[in-house]
Amino acid sequence: MTVEAALYCLAAALGTFGLTKLAIGVLPRIGLVSAPDPNHPEPVPLGGGIALWLVVAGALMTLGGTGHDIRSVGTVFLGGSVLFLAGVWDDLRLLQPGTKLLIQLGAASAMVIAGVSFPLGTGLGWLAIPLTVLWFVGVCNAFNLMDNMDGMLPGVVAVAATFVGLFAAATGRPEAAILSWIVAAACAGFLPFNLPPARIFLGDSGSMFLGFMMAGLAIGESWRGLTNLAFTILAPTLLLAVPIFNTTFVTVTRKLSGVPLSRGKADHINYRLLAHGLSRGRALVAVYLFSAVAGTLGLLVLTLAPLSYAIGASLFLIVLMYLGAFLYQGRVQEYYDKFSVERRDDFGGSPWHRWVIRVVAMAGDVVLVVAGLYLAFYLRFDGNIDDSQLANFVHVLPYLIPLRVGIALVMGIYETRWHFGAARDALRLMAAVVLGTALFALVLFLLRPPSFPRGVMIIEGVLALMFFGITRLGVRALGEVTSLDRWSREGKRTLIAGSAEGMLTVYRALRGRSDRSYQVIGLVDDDPRTHRSLIGGVRVLGPITRLAGVARLYGAEHVILTVPDGSEETVRRLKRACEALGLSVEVANLDIVSADEWLEQRRGRPVQARTQAQAG
Repeated sequence: MTVEAALYCLAAALGTFGLTKLAIGVLPRIGLVSAPDPNHPEPVPLGGGIALWLVVAGALMTLGGTGHDIRSVGTVFLGGSVLFLAGVWDDLRLLQPGTKLLIQLGAASAMVIAGVSFPLGTGLGWLAIPLTVLWFVGVCNAFNLMDNMDGMLPGVVAVAATFVGLFAAATGRPEAAILSWIVAAACAGFLPFNLPPARIFLGDSGSMFLGFMMAGLAIGESWRGLTNLAFTILAPTLLLAVPIFNTTFVTVTRKLSGVPLSRGKADHINYRLLAHGLSRGRALVAVYLFSAVAGTLGLLVLTLAPLSYAIGASLFLIVLMYLGAFLYQGRVQEYYDKFSVERRDDFGGSPWHRWVIRVVAMAGDVVLVVAGLYLAFYLRFDGNIDDSQLANFVHVLPYLIPLRVGIALVMGIYETRWHFGAARDALRLMAAVVLGTALFALVLFLLRPPSFPRGVMIIEGVLALMFFGITRLGVRALGEVTSLDRWSREGKRTLIAGSAEGMLTVYRALRGRSDRSYQVIGLVDDDPRTHRSLIGGVRVLGPITRLAGVARLYGAEHVILTVPDGSEETVRRLKRACEALGLSVEVANLDIVSADEWLEQRRGRPVQARTQAQAG
C-alpha cells in the first residue's frame, strides 16, 4: 500500500497544483472573485475548492477502478459533494446562513442513514444519531471558520488529514487511509498559491467540502473496535483539535468581548498570535505544529492503556485552557477596526470575566492534581500499578484535590497575573506546593492507607511543583518568546544606553507598547565589565564610552539614553556623538517626582514637544 499511496499523493499534489494555476486565470473571467478587504486590496479568485474537489473525485474513481472497496469513503465523498455544491452557489450568489445550516443538517442525516456514525454500541445507539449529526455540522463549520487567513486552512487540513490517514492505516482501513492522504496531498499542492499574499482562496466550496470529508474520515468503521464512549469521541476530536479549539475559543471570547457570534474574523487563534507579536509566517507554522501535536496524541489511543491515555488527554486539555487564556490577552482591537467588526459593549474592564478565568484555572488545577498523583504512582511502580495501589489512588485523591486547590486559593495563586509574574510570585507558588505536600503527608499519617509508598508522596510533590510552575510561569515565557519575534522584525534599530537597571526598565516598557516603533538590537552599559553579557535577554554590545562605534558597527538608527537626572553634560556629549552619525536620540528620565512637579513640567513644555513625546 505504501508505494500505491505515494503515487496517489504525488498525482494529487501535482494535479491540484496545475488545476489551481489554471483556476487563477479562469475564475476572474466568470466573476468568481472575492470582495477587497484590508489584507487584499484587489479582488482575489474565489473557488480553489473546485480544483480540490476535482482531484479528490478523480482519485476516488481511480481507487474504485483498481479494485478497492470505496463504498464507505464514497458515501462520505457524496455528502461532502453536496456541501461543495452549496459552497459554490454561496461563492457565486450567497446563501443565507439558515439555508446553509439546513443543507449541512441534511447531508449529516444522510450519513447516519448510510451507516457512517459513531459506534456507540447497541445500548447507546439512540445517542449515536444526534451526536453524529452534531459532529458533521460542527466540524464542517469549524473548518469553515478556520479559513480566515492566507495559508491557514489548507495547511491545517494537510496536517490533520495525514494523521487521520495514519490512524486509518493502523486500524485496517486502507481506502480511508489513502483517501485521507490524497486530501492532504491535494491541500499541499494548493497551499503555495494560498500562502500570504494569497493568489486564490478556497471559498466556501473548499472549506465546507474539506470539513465534511475530515469529519467523515475521522470516525467511520475504524472505531468499531472501541467500546469506550469517551475514547470513541475523544480520539477523532484530538485528530481535528485545531479547528475545534479555534471555534470554541472564538465563541467564548466573542461572548466575553461583546462581539456578536456571527461577526468577526479578527479574533481567531492565528490573529491572536499576530497580536502577541508573531509574524504571519510563524503564526502559520505554530498552528501547523499545534495540529501535529494534537494528531500525535490522537494516535496514542492505539498504544496506551485507557487510564494513561485519559491522563495524557486531560493534560493536553489543560494546555489548551492555558493557551486560550494566553491568546485572549492578545489585543486585537486594531484588527476589529480593519475588518469593521461591530461590538455591542466592551466587557474588558468588567470583573466577572476575570472570575471566569479563575474558575477555569481552578478546574485545570484539579486535572493537574489528578494527573500528578496518577503519574507519581506510574513512575513509582514502573508503569505496573496493581489493584491495591489503584485503590490507594482512589482513596487519597479526594483529600489531595481540596488541599492543593484550597491552599493555592488562600495564598493568592489564582489572583496573580502570571503574565507579569515576578520572583516573589514564584516563591509564593513554591510555598503553596510545599505546604500542600506537608499537609498531604499529615493526611496520609491519619488515614494510614495500606502499603501506601512514601515515594509516591515525594514524587507527587515534585510533579505538582513542575505542573503548577509550568502552567503559571509558562504563560509569561510564552509571552516573552512571541514578543521577541515582533522585536526582531519591526521598528527603528535602537540601542539603549545607560545603567543596567535603567536599560532593563526602558526595555520592558518598550515591549509593552503597541506601536512597535522600536527594534532593540542591543544595550550599551555604563559598566564596561558587563560587555557581551545578557540583561533581560538582550546582549550588551559594549561600554557607553564607545557608543558611537557600537552604533556604527551594528547599524543602529536610534539611541535611547537612560541617565540619572542632572547628567546634562553627559547627555549633551552623547547626543553630539550620535547626531554626528545621523542617529536620532531620545532620553528616558527614570526619576520619581511629585505629581505637582510633573504637571508643572508638562505645562512648561511646548505643545509640539508634548505631541512628539506622546507619538514616540
